[in-house]
Amino acid sequence: MLFSAGGTAWQLWSDFLESVRTGQPAVERAFGKTVFERNAENAAESALFSQAMAAFSAAVSGPVIAAYDFAPFRSIADVGGGTGRLLADILAANPAAQGILFDLPEVVAAAPPLLAAGGVAERCRIVGGSFFEAVPAGADAYLLKAVLHDWDDARCGAILANCRKAMGPAARLLILERVMPETAERGRAVEAYLLDLEMLLMTPGGRERSESEFRAMLSAAGFETTRILPTTAPLSVIEARPA
Repeated sequence: MLFSAGGTAWQLWSDFLESVRTGQPAVERAFGKTVFERNAENAAESALFSQAMAAFSAAVSGPVIAAYDFAPFRSIADVGGGTGRLLADILAANPAAQGILFDLPEVVAAAPPLLAAGGVAERCRIVGGSFFEAVPAGADAYLLKAVLHDWDDARCGAILANCRKAMGPAARLLILERVMPETAERGRAVEAYLLDLEMLLMTPGGRERSESEFRAMLSAAGFETTRILPTTAPLSVIEARPA
């Protein structure tokens, strides 16, 4: 609630009409930088963001684990995985798997207590870095949960390209995102439409995407979409493999 309706959120939503008119994020008008740059400079905002993302992961991890079978994977990398809540839940449900938690160094610095509380710290390697530069190689599965919706198509392409470089031919990419209807329909995907507006306000070109948009983006990055599994949470699991 503090993240969604706190002072920063109110400030940015109050400038909503200007973002609709110009297509430019309110956060850059308000602070002169992206939300991620602001978090990097503001410890309180960064901690609130990490806590909010961990809370969201806690809410969706059960439905994701129920919808998708992670048992075949020996090593699972969570790219942009925050403080590791989703990965900890997946590892707890799959005791034979090892994990790699990858995010910015200042973000993953807060992960050890959460991983220890989940009883998976000894099976999870923590790596700090930027997914715009490279991601850890050698995992059997690569997770991207609510990462791509933060970025425009070009930067999503860069993230996907780095994942592709890190993956072996048998590895799988698992994108956990909302899948928008191809055309707007009253009463359907209301939560996703609202979040799409929030992406307009808070991110550099981020947005929610439809199935056809995900398929086109993945194809351009050298992937073949193999299946899309809905879950009982707002997210779907989009599975892809190297083409």
